[in-house]
Amino acid sequence: MVNIFCWVEPAVGWRPGDVLVQAIDEDGEVLAGHLSSSVEWAKRDIEHPTKLEVYAKKHPSGYVLEWVDDIDRHEGIQKAFVRNRHTWFRQLIEKGVSREEAYQEVWGWKDAGTV
Repeated sequence: MVNIFCWVEPAVGWRPGDVLVQAIDEDGEVLAGHLSSSVEWAKRDIEHPTKLEVYAKKHPSGYVLEWVDDIDRHEGIQKAFVRNRHTWFRQLIEKGVSREEAYQEVWGWKDAGTV
């Protein structure tokens, strides 16, 4: 069964208490996101029927939504974040962006050196 990790972070610039909830597939693809008025609502919003359809379309054999409270200490979501950045990097290269510019954009590295 495939994991889809869900987490919240503060919605900077919005009302106090607002949060941004997101769902990321273990392969690094961000599948859904929503601005919610609280963590409690975020947990419901990320399971809205329209979002469940997206998850089921990608994983017709089944998936597990896993709520992650501590993203810094969760190995699965950290791996998904890395995979997401690698996908982003690859897409930039395919668009013709130089490796140096792609490193800067994705990882914030000014000088990637030789890899």
